[in-house]
Amino acid sequence: MSDEQVNQGGTGQVVTGGAQANKSGKPTKKIIIIGSITVLILVVGGSLVLLHRNTTGKATNTETSTPVLAMDAKELSNAQATVSSDAKNKASPEVQALHYLQLGDAQYNVNNYKEAVAAYEKSLTFKGGDTNQTKALQGLVYAYERAGRHQDAIKTAQRVVEYYEAQPKSNLTAQAKLSTYSGIVTALQQGKSI
Repeated sequence: MSDEQVNQGGTGQVVTGGAQANKSGKPTKKIIIIGSITVLILVVGGSLVLLHRNTTGKATNTETSTPVLAMDAKELSNAQATVSSDAKNKASPEVQALHYLQLGDAQYNVNNYKEAVAAYEKSLTFKGGDTNQTKALQGLVYAYERAGRHQDAIKTAQRVVEYYEAQPKSNLTAQAKLSTYSGIVTALQQGKSI
């Protein structure tokens, strides 16, 4: 990774700094995130990879110049193999829910929206815990919308809103997502694209 990278997405900017020393002389990594974008931080083989969704909804890799679609195709292949393995090995419902969620994300990232819908819906058939269920519902909102199923997108976004309304007011992340998905419901009801 270079000492400093700047990637400007549609709604914000991600800046990563290279290794630096703190007061004790130990190396540190500095990450500054400015703007309102979704950021996923992964550590792969000891290197830091930042992914964020830009305004097109596509994941963008800010560390390498590898085309995102090539990475997405590999991610899709891996997710398909994992789901296949789960069926053979009779994986637990929680594991299968997670793997179908990941398959839905991979299908979405290569613009296979109908297949993404099917994977997210399959994820919801397993008891995968609140986190996986909510993430599958959130993925469904976008996949339904991209697949032209606007009424399903609205209904699903309303389910997400209901989930976050039931969360404690002290959960700031839930309150932020409640606000976001309330706005999504309104936008979809007005016929706007998300």
